[in-house]
Amino acid sequence: MSDPSSHEHLPLSGRLRLLRPLSIPFVLSLVALLVAGAFLDGRRRLDQEQEAAAWEETARRAVGRIRAGQRLEDWIDRMSNRFQHRLEAVVFRHGVGAWSAGLVERVARASFDARVWRSRAGVFLVARKAGGEWAPLPWPGTPPGQARLVSRVIEDFTVLAGGGEIPAARLESLKRRSTGLFGPVGEPAVMGRHQAGILTPVTWNGAPAHLVWNVVSVRGRPVG
Repeated sequence: MSDPSSHEHLPLSGRLRLLRPLSIPFVLSLVALLVAGAFLDGRRRLDQEQEAAAWEETARRAVGRIRAGQRLEDWIDRMSNRFQHRLEAVVFRHGVGAWSAGLVERVARASFDARVWRSRAGVFLVARKAGGEWAPLPWPGTPPGQARLVSRVIEDFTVLAGGGEIPAARLESLKRRSTGLFGPVGEPAVMGRHQAGILTPVTWNGAPAHLVWNVVSVRGRPVG
């Protein structure tokens, strides 16, 4: 048996030869750790890149939907304004007596894209009588009771859209009726004051829908 203390007198090459069998597993372990670390770092970078790419794709799609929605709203708003101006021109030429469901039907078909004006359902037509009171005009498929309720709401909306004010008690009643019809966005300070002629997402009969309402005026006087 050799004396361990004798190793102290070995030359350097001898020491290296003695250490080499012990060094190899250590070196291999170190290499394995370095390879594993590099793999994990690469995997993390790949996951981060994939996550970033997925987020960017989601963001691009969201922006695309927003832009598409804005284009759709702008397109319908332009048609709605054209519809209003054409109605006002006809009533201006032929008098208030020209205001009728038939007139609205003809001008709507000439003003809106067929894909928008594809159904007569969901149309509410209101007329202001000579005495100043507002009343619904018959429209195919529109329940008379619902038409009367919408007529009263639009009457008050018209006052707000024109910059007028409504007494507090009546305004509170209007708020209950309009939000009951159109959901939270039916708040008079929003829908009545600012949304005339603008496509607005609402809740109608418990389902998502879009609403455009506007006022037809001749010589500054609303007629419907």
